[in-house]
Amino acid sequence: MIDYDDFKGMCDRVARVTGRIDEETRKVYYEALKDHDRNVVFLAMRRVGKDHGFYKFPTIAEIMDAIRDVSSGPRTVPTWCEKCNLTGFIIAERDGHSTAFRCDCPNGARLSKRIRPFSEVSGLYGADLPAEPGPLPIVPVDGIEALPPGYAFEEGVAVEKLCGACWEPYRFAHRRRITKEGLMEFHLSRPAMCDKCYIEEGRKHGHWK
Repeated sequence: MIDYDDFKGMCDRVARVTGRIDEETRKVYYEALKDHDRNVVFLAMRRVGKDHGFYKFPTIAEIMDAIRDVSSGPRTVPTWCEKCNLTGFIIAERDGHSTAFRCDCPNGARLSKRIRPFSEVSGLYGADLPAEPGPLPIVPVDGIEALPPGYAFEEGVAVEKLCGACWEPYRFAHRRRITKEGLMEFHLSRPAMCDKCYIEEGRKHGHWK
């Protein structure tokens, strides 16, 4: 069983990257995770602190996913897919409701088979999803700070930057609404790394095969 003060320290380290969590919410997280092995939870929290791609503290479900990843050993390298953006999930909207389906790419194949594949219902949602993502506006990473406060790219944006490992130029695509502040938090607070170097770095640390 995990000591609460120990767990609180784990949360505080993650919160430095992802955003704060209040005491009441932290206690809810603790109740959900306290019976797991302490070292497994520590490694999972360290993983979500490094890999979490959003601007808020990760959910219990996301931490549980990280616990399963840590417990099951190295993962296979994610495959680039425009439809699921490496996640394996396709979020479809219909009649004001959103539903998560399993993508038909290799990323989706690694998800639970209990999640319905999108190919089974694509006829119902096809009109709500673009067949091919359109081109995104391009912004150099050095130009982010020059944007007006609160400026938002409603349909997403591609940020052009240099990889800090190989020094080759690459673009990171955000295919959903994102503000100037979100771009600054995502791109100016962490090392830049292209897909190739990211995969190699993940192999070094045992994140995947």
